[in-house]
Amino acid sequence: MRDPLFPVLFTLYSNGLKIKSPYFSVLALVNGLVIAYLISNKFILLPIAVAFASTCIIIPQCAHFLARVLDSMIHYLGAITNFILLSIVYILVVVPLATAYKISRKPIRESEGSSFNKEEKEYTSQSFYKQW
Repeated sequence: MRDPLFPVLFTLYSNGLKIKSPYFSVLALVNGLVIAYLISNKFILLPIAVAFASTCIIIPQCAHFLARVLDSMIHYLGAITNFILLSIVYILVVVPLATAYKISRKPIRESEGSSFNKEEKEYTSQSFYKQW
C-alpha cells in the first residue's frame, strides 16, 4: 500500500523543490516552533505555533505576507551567515597558512641584495613610445 503523502512528496521532488505556495513557508515556521517547543519545553512556543497556523489558514493574505517576511529574513540571514563563515575560514585557514609560509621561507641574504634593479637613465618623451 502506498503512503498517502506520496503524491504531495512526488510533486515537491519532481518540481525540484521550487515551492510557490506561501503555506509551505508557514508550515516550516510552525514546524520549527513545534520542534523548538519539544527541545526546550517552553510552553509559550506551542500557542504561538497554533496561532500562526490558524491565522494563516483563516486569512490567506496573512500567509502571503508571512511568506514574504520569512523569505526576506532568510535572505538577509544568509548574507550575514555567509560573511561570518567566510571570516572564520579566513581567520582559521588563510592567516595561519600565510604566517607559516612567512616563517618558513628563506630570507634574502645581504650579499644577494634585492631583485630591484636601479637604472641611472634619463627618460624622455620618446622613451615611452614603443616600449615593447
